[in-house]
Amino acid sequence: MRCGRAARRAWRGRGGSWINDQIRNLESRRARMYNPSGAMIYKTPTAYSFDAHGDWNPVRYVIPCG
Repeated sequence: MRCGRAARRAWRGRGGSWINDQIRNLESRRARMYNPSGAMIYKTPTAYSFDAHGDWNPVRYVIPCG
């Protein structure tokens, strides 16, 4: 994914994972996750960070960096 481009998905269920391993440890390199209404519901910590058991149920799209 490129920065500033939304990856639109309809994820279902719990237990998914994510990893933020972007090159620079900057605020702009934090992924943002949004619900169907367009409200940001989660922002990842700066790199290197991960969640092995994330709840993807409320997530409708992700902006990987901005």
